[in-house]
This record gives sequence, C-alpha cells and structure tokens, in this order.
Amino acid sequence: MKRHFVTLLMLVAALPIPAAFAQTAVRRVAVYDFSDKLVQPEILSVYGSKKDVGAGVATKIIQELVQNPSFEVINRDKIDEIMKEQNLVFSARFTPSDAPKIGKLLNVDAIITGEVEQIHSGKKGMAIRQIPGAPDVVGNFVHGNSQADVTVSIQVVSTETGRIYWADKSTGKASKQDATQVGLFASAGAADSSHPQAPVVDLALDQAADALATKLMAKASALPVRNVTEDARNIPPQASPSGKQSADSTSSGSAKVFTVGKVDGNEVYIRADKNAGLKAGQSVEIQRPSGSMDDGHGGTIQIYKTVETLVITQVDEQYCVAEAQKGLKPLAHENDKVKVIPN
Repeated sequence: MKRHFVTLLMLVAALPIPAAFAQTAVRRVAVYDFSDKLVQPEILSVYGSKKDVGAGVATKIIQELVQNPSFEVINRDKIDEIMKEQNLVFSARFTPSDAPKIGKLLNVDAIITGEVEQIHSGKKGMAIRQIPGAPDVVGNFVHGNSQADVTVSIQVVSTETGRIYWADKSTGKASKQDATQVGLFASAGAADSSHPQAPVVDLALDQAADALATKLMAKASALPVRNVTEDARNIPPQASPSGKQSADSTSSGSAKVFTVGKVDGNEVYIRADKNAGLKAGQSVEIQRPSGSMDDGHGGTIQIYKTVETLVITQVDEQYCVAEAQKGLKPLAHENDKVKVIPN
C-alpha cells in the first residue's frame, strides 16, 4: 500500500502545472500620467492656473499599487532613464500601438494610462447667517457647501499584443462645508481661499483614483503577462558554477540568445557567464524589436531586425565582451538581444 501511495505521488508530481498556476501573480506595470486635455477650461476655473491633475491621478494610483504585493510598478524616473538610454523621448500621451516597443524596453507586462474626462464643481445651499446682536457690517457669515464630481477613465494595455486588455471608469463625488466671513472684520476672520473649489475637486479626484486602483487590484491575477522567454528582466548576471546555462540566456533550436547588459565605448558587455558556451572569436548578431505580427492563433509574434554583427573578444566569469569589426563604434543598446551565429 505504501509503495502504491509513493508511486501515485510521483505521478502527480510529474504532471504539467497549468499555466495559470505556473505563472507568478506579480504584474510588472508602468503607469503613464493620465491626460487632462478635456478638462483644461475647468482646471483654470477651479485652480486659477494650469495644474497637471492627470499626473496627480496617476500618482495616487501608483501609491495604491506599490502597497499591493501583486504589482511591481516602474517609477517615472526609471522610465525616463531607460528611454533616454535608447535615445527616445517619454511621451506624456501613450498610444496602444507603442505598447510592444515600450514593453520590451521597460520589461513590463502592461501599461496603465487614462484620462480625466469631466470636472464639475459649484456651491449649493448658500445662506447668510447674522451674528445675534451684531451690526450687519461686523460679522456675518455666508454658509454653503462646495461640491464637486469628476469622472476618470482608465486603460490597461497589454505589451504583448498592444491591445487594450481592460478599460473602466469611476466617478468621484465630494462636498465640503465652508463659511466665509463678510463685513468690517472679514480680513481678520476665517476668509476662504481665492479658489475655494480647489480642495473639494482634489478630494473628488482622489476618490475616483482610489476606486480605479481598487478595481485594478481586484483584477491583478487576470491581467496580461508578457512572454519574456527571450527578455531579460534587468536581473544582474549570475555565475553558474554548476555548469548550467546562464539565467540570462535561452535556447532557440541550436542557437542561444542573450542580452546586452552595458555598452562602454567600443566594448559591448553581454549577460553571459563563462559557462554559457561563448568563445573568443565567435560572431554574434545584435537584434532589436522592429514590430510584431499576428501568429494566426490570436497571439503575437515579435519581429526583430539585426542591427550589427559583433565578435566576442573576452569571456569572463560573469559576462562576455564583444566589439564591432574593423574598430567601428558599436550600435548596440542595453537590453538588445544577442543571438549567437552558429559555426
């Protein structure tokens, strides 16, 4: 009986793990500033000057996501840094067609963006209350409720397909009781700001952002995951004393694929340790994403173009070094794919 039980356990252990369970629940995302183009007149009216309320909404959502273990959020500074390394400009407006390219550069599963669609604000229930026994000019208060409601939409774009995976919107409503002193001593009393609607609009925007973050976190496990078979996740190269294939490489038929970790002058540092099989004098191709196409089964095939051919000049413990032929300056960028040319 015991022998049969052990055999059963071995058979269960040998069964393939369904993809839904094999993949980690953590989603690596980049959050773009939300657009507020539609509400520019309202912003000027509420705040008295231009204010990037879209960026404020994005920041609020980021603050919520970073506290959730299901998400890894790439901060704005890191995005700017990576884009500059690739000689690209971080556009404030994101278009879904850019998702595969941006996803490859930032190593993210999805890009989150959205728009502040509506801002309505005003006062209701205004009334003048006179202080008993006081002259009219001494201390009257104008009472009322500042109210605001806003609508914010959100989109989650898959960097695998470039398609909008999920979209939703939320409305934030807020009110704030205020009292403005009028009369002889108004300047010495509790006078409101010159833009009394600003605080209540801020509250409504925060409320909408919180609601969207809550919806997004509830869908964490269902959000898209990029196929990173040939993509490094910015993991520093590790030595492989056991002689196993480097963690930063994959096998594609007889050819192994690695990535560029650093470019310094004429030298290109490749994430491949001494056990990866690279040898001095061997040629490698530097490849970069140039688009994608439908695989005919509802998925996407990434298209790469060859940028240049380099020659391995040095094999170190944790990395390899390659140089361009004839002393030319390398065209390689960090995170480019490195494909070994079979002999």
